[in-house]
Amino acid sequence: MLFYRRDYVPAGALAMRTAYYRALEAMDAEDLPEIIDDGRVINDLAENDVCLLHVALDPLGQRGNSLLSTVIGWADQHGQFMEDRLSLVRSLSRFTHKLAVQGGATAVSERCMHLARGTAPCSIWVENPGAELSMMPRDTGAAAARDDGWRVYYRWDYTPEQVEKTMKDYELTHHTSDNLATLIDQVLSQGGIMTSTLERTRVGMELASGMSWETDLRNGVGDYVFTRIRRRSQVGSENTLVFKIRNLARQDAISFSSDWVGGNSQIFNPAVSTALAKSPLDWKSYSTGSSNETLLKKWISILEELEEIGVDRQTDRNRLIAVFNKHGIAQLPDGRKIEDVIR
Repeated sequence: MLFYRRDYVPAGALAMRTAYYRALEAMDAEDLPEIIDDGRVINDLAENDVCLLHVALDPLGQRGNSLLSTVIGWADQHGQFMEDRLSLVRSLSRFTHKLAVQGGATAVSERCMHLARGTAPCSIWVENPGAELSMMPRDTGAAAARDDGWRVYYRWDYTPEQVEKTMKDYELTHHTSDNLATLIDQVLSQGGIMTSTLERTRVGMELASGMSWETDLRNGVGDYVFTRIRRRSQVGSENTLVFKIRNLARQDAISFSSDWVGGNSQIFNPAVSTALAKSPLDWKSYSTGSSNETLLKKWISILEELEEIGVDRQTDRNRLIAVFNKHGIAQLPDGRKIEDVIR
C-alpha cells in the first residue's frame, strides 16, 4: 500500500473533495512508481506532511479479528432454529382441513376410508368431537420485535431497583436552551425518543441540531445523549427534563465529575476508564459539580423514562400540555397524568 484516497465534503462546503495521503512505509521512499487514479498522477498530489497508518483493532494476523467472529455463535443457533422451524412448517402443511365426526372410532375410520377415495393423502385430519387437536403456540417474537427499539442492558452489581433506592434523593436532568415546547413536539413526532447525533443521522433526521453536536462528533461522543446528576432539592425549574435516576444502572451509562469528554477530551482517550464513576458513592460526589455529566448511549425515552418537566412560567406549562394533547398523550406509560408531570 503506497497511497490512501479520501473522498469527503469539507465543513461549510457542498462539493465533494478528494485528497490523497502517503502510507507510512511510502513517506520517505524515493522513486515510487507512478500511480494513476481517475486519469491523474497522484504522486505529486498526495500530502507531504501527513501520512496514514493502518492499525488492526487486535493482533490476530494482519487485519485483526473479523467482525463476523462476534456473531458466529448467534448464526449457528439461528441456523438450528430455522431448521426446527422448517420441520414444524412441514408437519403443519400435511393437513389443510380438520373434520369432526360424530361417533366412535369405527365412525372415524369409516369416514377416513371414504375421504381417501377422493382426497389427497394426509390433507384432512379426522377426529372425534370428544378429542380436540390444537396447535401449540408458534410465536417467536419476531412479529413484535419489528416495533422494538435499541435494547438496554443493566448492570448486575447495581440494578435499577438498587439505584432508585440508593439515589432516591437525586435526579438525572437535561437542561436545554431551545424552546422546550418545540423540542418536545419534535421528539414526540419522532417516536418520543431523545436521540444522539449519530442516531439522528442513522434514521434520517436533521444532523445540525442539539447542543455542541460538532464538538461531540470530533471527540467521539456523538453517539451519546447528555444528562447531569442533581440532588432533587437543587433541580431548577427552567427548561429542564428530569429522567428517572434508574438510568444510571444502564451498562452504557458513563458519568464524569465535569464536562470532561464532550468539551475537553475524547472518548477514546485512555484516561476515560479512570475518570468515570463506578458506584453510587461516585455519583453522589460528582453531583456536587455543576458541570458533571452522564452520557447515555444512543437514546432515552421521554415517555417511559420521564420523571418530570420543569418550567418557570404558567404559559410554558400550558404550551407543553397542549403539545402532549396534540400527540394524543394524556398520561405516561406509568399511569401519571401529563398535568401532574409538568411542574
